[in-house]
Amino acid sequence: MKKIIKNKIVSNFSKRIFAGNDAKKEYINPANHSITPLIEIVDETLNPFKKDNVRIFAKDLRLPPLDQVKAGTMYQMYSDANKKTDLSDIETFYEATSGNTGSALALFANQSTVVYVNSSTPNEKIRILQLFGAQVVVAGNGIELARKNGSKKTAYNLDQYDNQSNPLFFEKNIGPQIWEQTDGSITLFCTGLGTTGTIIGINRYLKRKNAKIKTVGVIVKEGDSVPGVRTLKRLEEVSLPWQENVDETYIAGAQESYELSLRLIRDTMIMAGPSSGFSLAGLLQELTNVKKKNMLEELRNDSGEVVAVFPILDGPWLYINDYFKILGTSFFKDVKKE
Repeated sequence: MKKIIKNKIVSNFSKRIFAGNDAKKEYINPANHSITPLIEIVDETLNPFKKDNVRIFAKDLRLPPLDQVKAGTMYQMYSDANKKTDLSDIETFYEATSGNTGSALALFANQSTVVYVNSSTPNEKIRILQLFGAQVVVAGNGIELARKNGSKKTAYNLDQYDNQSNPLFFEKNIGPQIWEQTDGSITLFCTGLGTTGTIIGINRYLKRKNAKIKTVGVIVKEGDSVPGVRTLKRLEEVSLPWQENVDETYIAGAQESYELSLRLIRDTMIMAGPSSGFSLAGLLQELTNVKKKNMLEELRNDSGEVVAVFPILDGPWLYINDYFKILGTSFFKDVKKE
């Protein structure tokens, strides 16, 4: 069951063993984990376009060990940075985050980690960051502060909002998975816009395979808050070239995002967080708009199907209180006492 050399357990990825001095690095490396699932949404309330020969798939991107995709993104950024700079000499990492990248960095880096979050970050995420050993700072200009403090001697800022290794992770890992899992039949990809690494990387890969594939980005309604994604105003802080990697954009709000997330959980057993519902909301807007214009044919593949994919980026667990606050009591049964 265990591979032994000189009385030592060594890494054996086929048997899911991560051992030795690099065990932590090997464990978080997405290349050492199985391909994540692609699940078709067959419930007609979530895919009201089934009769139009439209198939919708959820791409589960919750990677080990943190059950969210940013572990892989952070690993790519850290590894690429370490090739240029000896990060073992760094005393403190500074990073602006909605929570997930900061969590991964705090656990992976052996150095002190300071993360900047905004005032809308759920308290559960802040607690997780604290649990993982990060120093949390609530600030309205977190990206600017992380860049400023990260430029100091013995400090570093990975800067996921202006780091080409962010989209590179999705281009190298997730785009190929989606292409292979759909046997190249995908015609539409939709995701929310946060750091924008997801849409840039996946768009770059898919468009190389088939330039006709349409890529849709979803932006948060001004005044609303959905974890991990941004309003148009807050997207101005992102330096990555997301505009040139998006064919269409839509606006979605918190109410529909949390409601679709809840329906995904209950109707499909996919543990989809609010950012997943947010992506699905944008995808449904795109399909509604295209059908209204009698342009569905332009999205069909050679088999006559529209094959649409949206990502599951994290789960609902960190946002439980927000589901009740945003959706209200009508979505939940009362607790009874006997």
